Order: sequence, then C-alpha cells, then structure tokens
Amino acid sequence: MKLVQMRSFHAVAQTGSFMAASRLLHVSQPTITAQVKDLEEAYGVELFRRHGRGVQLTEDGRALFEMTQKTMAAFQESIEFLKETTGLRAGHLRIAAVGSQQVARVLAEFHRRYPSIRITVQFANSRRVEETILEHDADVGFVGELRNLSRFHRLRFSRPEIVIVVARTHPWRNRKSIRIEELAGQPLVMREQGSETRRVLEAAARKAGVPLSPRVEIASRDGVLAAVAGAIGVGCVSEEEIGPYPVHAVRIANADMHTTVDIACLEERKTARLHRAFLEVAESCRKRS
Repeated sequence: MKLVQMRSFHAVAQTGSFMAASRLLHVSQPTITAQVKDLEEAYGVELFRRHGRGVQLTEDGRALFEMTQKTMAAFQESIEFLKETTGLRAGHLRIAAVGSQQVARVLAEFHRRYPSIRITVQFANSRRVEETILEHDADVGFVGELRNLSRFHRLRFSRPEIVIVVARTHPWRNRKSIRIEELAGQPLVMREQGSETRRVLEAAARKAGVPLSPRVEIASRDGVLAAVAGAIGVGCVSEEEIGPYPVHAVRIANADMHTTVDIACLEERKTARLHRAFLEVAESCRKRS
C-alpha cells in the first residue's frame, strides 16, 4: 500500500465521503476515488459500500481504519517533530571541548536563546576532540591545533596565554614572570601527548634549547592543577582555565606562549541549522569578549 493510497482511504473513512476527503486533503475528488479503487483492486478487498449520501466502511474497512488511525497519528507526530526541530525547539547538540571556560561562555547564551535544545559536553585534549568530530561522535568542538584542516570549518574564538602554575608555597609564588631557561630541572606536571598546552610548552623549550623534566603526566587539566596545588611539581595551563585552584600563575617572559582555541565542525555540516545557530551564538560571544 502506497502512502498516498493510505492517506486517501483514511480521509474518506474519517469524513464519510469522497467529496469531503478531497476538501480535507486539497486533492481532486477523482484522484481520491482512483487511489481508493486502486487500493481495493490491488488487495482484492472492498473497503467501502457506496450509497447516495456517501460511503460506509465495510468490516475490512473498519479494521483497516483502526490501523491507519495509529499510523496517521504517528505520521503527524513526525511532521510536528520536524517542525519543532526546524524552529530549533527540539534537537540534541553534542560538544567536545579542550576546556570548560570557553564552553561555559557560549553555552549560557545558547541556552538562553534555545532553551529546548538538549546539550551534552565531553572534555578531551585537542587531538581527541578532532577525532571525535571526524568520527561523528560530536557536532562541534572547542579545539586547539587541527591536523585535518581541509575537513573543518573553523571560527577563531580566543587566543589564550599559556602560563606556568606553581603551588603557593613554591619559591616563585611572588613572581610575575620567569625566563624559560628557569624551567630546566624543575619537576613538571605535564598533560598527555595530544594536548595543545603541552605542545606549546615543548616547542618553546625546544626552540630555547631548554631540557624539560616531566615528573607526572595527567590526562586532565583539573588533574594538573590539583597536582600543582598539592606541590607535586610545576604545571603549565591556559590562563583562562585556572579557575578556583589555589595556585599562582607565572608568565614566561621570553617565549611566545600563546595558543588558539577554535570552534570547529565538519565543513559539510556548517550550514546545518543547529550547527549554524551555535556558530552564530559563539561569534556574538567572541565579539563581546
């Protein structure tokens, strides 16, 4: 049974006549009649008894009408869902991010504008965020350096400074800056391979010819900050992401310790309504910051 045949049958059964069904569906009466006739002939059944005042359902017709009522209700529900999604009154946005502060700034405004959109956020390093988007496990990402540039549409969101963090008992606790050479021999609490923060620090140290001494590797910015606060070693984080931890931030005076945070999605998905709305909100937040 074709969908148009089912709709025509259902409309006739619902209204009690072919004329009323044609008005309901905005289709000519001969078209409605032909579709119902084709349906009856295709399955060798009689669905209506015709009489002067209209039609009456046969036993088979009543049984089919009970089924089409459920089907048409589900069909209408599907249409309403799509309308809601088109108007951004429904949907699910999946975000992967390297840090929480940038995400929080955009999410607050996005939720204010689109309160019915469900949002989930996962955190990872830049390499994993990129992989998550490529694997279609996230829709958009807050990410540092991208390797597969041709696959992505990017919005430059911020350019945070990478700083050294120390415990409040550390000898550098009262200093505003250090030279990168002073990191030699310091016990470092490092992020895992794939972290943009780690890449920036290692590149700067390599350029200056400074050997680094990793003591602990932690796959979490919060973990690095907690370890530094506990005086396990010296850490390196984005200045935007220090948060409430009891640590002291020190700049590296003689090295470029900036990185970038982009909001990225797959190039072919940038015009999708949900993606486009999020990027527009992010752009407005970037301009205000």
